[in-house]
Amino acid sequence: MLNLPLKLGFENTYYPRLKKRKSRDLWQKLYEDYKAKDFEVLSVLMDGKEDFFMYDGQGYIAKDKLTFKMLFAELAEDEMFEMADSYGIAWTPTSMIVDKKGKVDFVKVGGVIDEEIKKVIEPLLSDKE
Repeated sequence: MLNLPLKLGFENTYYPRLKKRKSRDLWQKLYEDYKAKDFEVLSVLMDGKEDFFMYDGQGYIAKDKLTFKMLFAELAEDEMFEMADSYGIAWTPTSMIVDKKGKVDFVKVGGVIDEEIKKVIEPLLSDKE
């Protein structure tokens, strides 16, 4: 268990480029703003293999200067994304905020906005338990 608040997101690169960049820029900014307060951002990329995420000769993680953690989910032999399936994810993007105890406090399918997500994150950061 991480024992810290976490944004857990499930995404794919098929989401339109402008919208996904806006979303990833938001998560990058929140990660930078809150990492000193023990907030973590983890995105699970649902397109399969890591080399799928290449464009313009560079990976988008380096190109977009993303410093939060990302995992690349691959299809299992039965054509299932095991991590997404275990969380009941049926659509991307889906964002979750998980508290220090592992309880999911927020779930949203589709994009989120800065003010909306800060209202969820900030009380978790002040929780001393």
